Amino acid sequence: MYLSDQHAALTLLEHSANINSGSLHAEGIARVQALFETEFGKLASSCSKPPLPSQAHYLDDGSLTEIGGSHASLFQIAGNTDLKVLLVGHLDTVFPKGSSFNRCWREGERLRGPGVADMKGGIVSMLWALNRLCADDALPRPDISIVLTPDEEIGSPVSAPLLHSLAQQHDVGFVFEPTMEDGALAGERKGSGNFYAEIRGSSTHAGRDFFNGKNAVLAGAKLAAALSEVSDEHTGTTLNVARIAGGSAMNVVPDSATVFLTSAYRTVRHKRVSPSRSSHSSTH
Repeated sequence: MYLSDQHAALTLLEHSANINSGSLHAEGIARVQALFETEFGKLASSCSKPPLPSQAHYLDDGSLTEIGGSHASLFQIAGNTDLKVLLVGHLDTVFPKGSSFNRCWREGERLRGPGVADMKGGIVSMLWALNRLCADDALPRPDISIVLTPDEEIGSPVSAPLLHSLAQQHDVGFVFEPTMEDGALAGERKGSGNFYAEIRGSSTHAGRDFFNGKNAVLAGAKLAAALSEVSDEHTGTTLNVARIAGGSAMNVVPDSATVFLTSAYRTVRHKRVSPSRSSHSSTH
């Protein structure tokens, strides 16, 4: 299916949005990846699947799981100029397998569903634009690389090295994330990072031996309170304590806890760049 019209583009977007591809749902991501690999493969002069390493990742309950071990999707479209352009998209969404927000539907001229804007809609927009560009060989065209990754919504922990390497090989890059609701484009983003603090204490019976225990949840709470003081509205620095996980039975002094934190610095500035905006995409 070549995306020669809007109907074809919306059909592809609905198909992809109806496949759950939460960041930790490897099977769903693989299905969406295969769908887009087929479509981009019709345009690309070459296709490859750069392998991604596996890495330990903390779940919201403080337990560890392995992510990665899969691949990114990389496509090359040969151009007729010396300019090298990198186009970037991601296949995952923030909605996990089993989420109640798991299907796509239309409301008048709006399409709603997981990923219809961020960023399956961005990938479809990219594909549609490339179809139009490649349809006319007389147009000047750069060498174009397209990379689709599976882990952006959790901070690109396994694909970041690949993105960094590809960025150094190109003159300019574009990420097909959606604009703000009023059409404004982010001209500068905060630098950010996700952090996890593991606290280990000593478990005892809270009724019989309370004072010999070392409460990991309490220590985690104190750590979180102290770290939150780093936030500074004047400089735009933030440190968000997102979650504290730990503990078990009510009569046990907890011996383990995990604190989840997200930090960011510098103020985000937005620039209104579009005189009009699409009416076919909605939140995430």
